[in-house]
Amino acid sequence: MNTRNAKRSDIGNVLVCDFASPGQGHKNTLVNVYAGDIIVQSMPSRFSFSLYVEFIPKTEEDYSINLKIELSENSIAEISATSIGHKAGIPVPFVVSRIDTEIKEPGKLTISARTNENKKLDLIMEKNVVPAGAE
Repeated sequence: MNTRNAKRSDIGNVLVCDFASPGQGHKNTLVNVYAGDIIVQSMPSRFSFSLYVEFIPKTEEDYSINLKIELSENSIAEISATSIGHKAGIPVPFVVSRIDTEIKEPGKLTISARTNENKKLDLIMEKNVVPAGAE
């Protein structure tokens, strides 16, 4: 298993799951969180997933977030958002409900982030994508 998560002070939890939905009262719905490798039944195949990423702003100023999602160095998505009215030091959840891609061969799913507090695009999560039986 090769899973790496954020080592940045402005990033909290980074999770890949089958389904994620923003909730009320600091609660979010996360279904079937991938704790290790992402295992697919066969290749090639379609793969749908959701993301849950916590950003921890150091100030109460507007907070910009950019995510880059890649599969084996091929771009799947680039997503941006802005948080307004948050508290400094309190995690701000960023939920992407669905991303669809095709997996043709084993590889790595990577997520990188850039914020207005840290302009550098940093790898915040990496997971192996493998066919069933290869794990």
